[in-house]
Amino acid sequence: MGFWNRVKKDLQIAVKEGTELIKEGTSVLTAEARRVSKKGTATMSVEARKMMKEGFATAKKGAASVKAEAGRMARIANLRYQLFRQNQMAQNKFAEIGGAVYDHSLKGSRKVRLNGKVQKLVKEAERIEGRIGKLKSEIDRLSMSQRR
Repeated sequence: MGFWNRVKKDLQIAVKEGTELIKEGTSVLTAEARRVSKKGTATMSVEARKMMKEGFATAKKGAASVKAEAGRMARIANLRYQLFRQNQMAQNKFAEIGGAVYDHSLKGSRKVRLNGKVQKLVKEAERIEGRIGKLKSEIDRLSMSQRR
């Protein structure tokens, strides 16, 4: 359940930041419109064009920021799903290892570690744990880039 809560939280942050950028652009445009209207109609066309350019630039900046944040959030969600799958695979390998060790203990074998099947399962579990570590570090890196 924690995975989906993190995804929801990250998406809420992205929407909040995008909304703040749009509000900022709107307030800049409103202030500029008031300033232009106070100057009178003589400078209106030049000022209006300038204001429109600034408004479009602000809107583009906001849209680019929202797009980048949404892409980053989608990447984090994908990595968290992969992490979930890798954890499931690791759990299955550990269960297999436990079963193999138990089978050998029933047979009276004292050299369980030397058994080829057990060694193979342990190596597979170690590889999965390595992939889990890489996924976690990538998620942390992407999450840290959001805070900056």
